[in-house]
Amino acid sequence: MFSSLKRKCVVVLAGLSLALSVVLPGVAQTPTEVRIAVAANFFNAANSLVSQYYTEYGRNTYTFTVISGATGNFLAQLMADPVGSPSYDLFLAADTASPETLYRADPSRADEPINYAIGQLALYSNAINGPDITDAPAVLLHYPSDSPHQLFVVADPDVAPYGNASRYVLYNYFNTGSTTFQYVLSDGATMNQANVYEAPDIGQAYNAIAAIGSTTPLGFIAHSYACSSPPLPANVLWVVPTNTYPYPELLQAGAVLINRDTDKHDGAEDFLAFITDQSDAAVINIITNQYCYALPPTSKSASVRHKVVKK
Repeated sequence: MFSSLKRKCVVVLAGLSLALSVVLPGVAQTPTEVRIAVAANFFNAANSLVSQYYTEYGRNTYTFTVISGATGNFLAQLMADPVGSPSYDLFLAADTASPETLYRADPSRADEPINYAIGQLALYSNAINGPDITDAPAVLLHYPSDSPHQLFVVADPDVAPYGNASRYVLYNYFNTGSTTFQYVLSDGATMNQANVYEAPDIGQAYNAIAAIGSTTPLGFIAHSYACSSPPLPANVLWVVPTNTYPYPELLQAGAVLINRDTDKHDGAEDFLAFITDQSDAAVINIITNQYCYALPPTSKSASVRHKVVKK
């Protein structure tokens, strides 16, 4: 009889445990962390968008960790990762070629890329000890021969699309025989680049220029770093006009990395859907007004649905 009662108690306790797990679904579960590899130009915007996501959807399902770097370096790392175990869950590049390369090389590595923003190249001068760039083309044509400053800053063009755009502008429009400012072509053409400091990415290029007492107080940056309302004065900021000085378009795309952890994949997909949702006024305001990006034409992103319900 004692054994019978013991068995009944075990059954009752097991049933109670099961009932508790069913009746108490509100018990907090650990949210899934989604790691985002983001091109340096979009780092601040990405963090603002993460905050907006939390405002609209909460953080009970997903949390997002944003890691900044150069697009080319991220691509190399992701190509070397084991299939199904990527270092990151979402890749927000500064171009379309890098995520497309990842996708085309092996569709089991990444989903098809989706465009999320169009960036702008800008010439930026340190407001304290940089040159007046009100007439930016003239400054570029004579820098640094007519200036006490010796170094000009760009992002490394071999890994940073904004650096590549900078090199294109300098070589094609401001590389005359009379200027001491010269740059080197990627094909190895013989040119003097002693006046150029190549920062590892566009974020570090901006930091080098903006630093107090900078010895590299002039260079190209992403406009997003100096986006403000009202705009910065013309003596410190010149947004390169593409109608006069066309350069490779800075159309930026993102790709969700395919992960054996489907929760991470879903979270990355949800965030990419969120930042490409052109019906969300708050998202559009962050991208266009706070960080001075243009929106890409509406793409297939419109068909991607959020998996998380708004608060």
